[in-house]
Amino acid sequence: MANTTFHVHLSVRGAIRDFSKRELGSLFQNTATGRWLTADEAKDALLDHLAAGRSVLPLGAPCAGFDYAGGGCPGHTTATQGAVKPLRRGPTLLPKEPR
Repeated sequence: MANTTFHVHLSVRGAIRDFSKRELGSLFQNTATGRWLTADEAKDALLDHLAAGRSVLPLGAPCAGFDYAGGGCPGHTTATQGAVKPLRRGPTLLPKEPR
């Protein structure tokens, strides 16, 4: 028996429309410097993704067959295992430490 795994994605339009400045400010991290983008920088990055035709973004590393135009993860068949693996978040999308 097999299971299907679907990777989580973010709606770019939804994030622009619904996220507060605080949420946008903890959304993206510059991988080269480790600096978190400000809310305005994050919004600009999301607008750039929309302009490039990407309506969804993977939350973590993109998987095989990921559809940036809106479909997201197509699903991946995996063998059934006894234990469920914990979710792993991408290194650039981890939330900031609480203040």
